[in-house]
Amino acid sequence: MAIGFVFTVIFSLPFIPDIFCRCLERQYNAIAIDNYDCFPEKNIKYIVVLGAGHTLNQKLPITSQFTYSGLVRLIEGVRLFRKIPDSKLILSGGPGEYSISDAKLMSDLSIELGVDISDIILETESISTYEEAMFIKPLVGGQ
Repeated sequence: MAIGFVFTVIFSLPFIPDIFCRCLERQYNAIAIDNYDCFPEKNIKYIVVLGAGHTLNQKLPITSQFTYSGLVRLIEGVRLFRKIPDSKLILSGGPGEYSISDAKLMSDLSIELGVDISDIILETESISTYEEAMFIKPLVGGQ
């Protein structure tokens, strides 16, 4: 019983999921697109940023309302969006426990970072990574 309680407490801490995400994400190299003309695949149309959770607190700046992983994902998505001409930013993530979806909060920050609202596509219904993939597929078609 005590071991179960300890595991429950440990895995309830907000930074634990971030540690697991970082371990998974570090398995892959960053996409280096310093010169898009030299990039072998020049027909990139969408940059997809999956939700990673947030805390809704109007007293905090918008950047402090994201999990660490969520903020890093979004900033990387915006960086790639800026480097790839004529691309669109797909922001994904449903409401979860809060009245605002991950996608909407990411959209708000993207706009503050200079992304035009017409370049943002929101997917606000998903509640899991599997659903994100299922709901994004019709948006991107075969691309």
